[in-house]
Amino acid sequence: GSNDATQATDTNQPKIAESGSLLADGIDFDGSDDFLQTNNGVSIISSTDLSFFTVYKPDVTDAILTVLSQEDGTGTGRGWISLRGNADISSFIGGTGKVLFSGGSTTNETLTSIIFDDSASTLDGFKNSVSGTQATSVNMEAASGQINIGEGKSSNERFDGSMKEIIIYTSDQTANRFKIESNINNYYGLY
Repeated sequence: GSNDATQATDTNQPKIAESGSLLADGIDFDGSDDFLQTNNGVSIISSTDLSFFTVYKPDVTDAILTVLSQEDGTGTGRGWISLRGNADISSFIGGTGKVLFSGGSTTNETLTSIIFDDSASTLDGFKNSVSGTQATSVNMEAASGQINIGEGKSSNERFDGSMKEIIIYTSDQTANRFKIESNINNYYGLY
């Protein structure tokens, strides 16, 4: 797309290479001060459908880690994909946490897909293509802030681990989910 994520502060850049070679596990975030951010805000209105497909491998499971979030803009911002202590996979679309998987994450490489359908007011999560608990009566908050990779809004809940893939659609990709997940799985051999 057109919203490349960058990090201008050298000390906050996640590691992508070591000894002249790209890291095999993807981009490595240290959980302390590393994150990436889009240069421009992405406008999300209350009637926007969203779909996220991410491949990540946390280094820890006993901390609160945010994979993907949006900064405050015209709305309050939110953690779109978040690993909550005890390794729950949650989303804070709409402002309040929706647990999609209890004890759902490990330090294994994982493909997590989350699809928000505005017309049905539902949030569906999938871990390695297996459906989790559906959240219902979900209302999107309008926002236009920058997208954070590896950081929760307001400089907290930084991700500790590596990421290989992040795909964001401002549309409902339910009809294409299996194809997208299969393509990602075939490339990385996750499950």
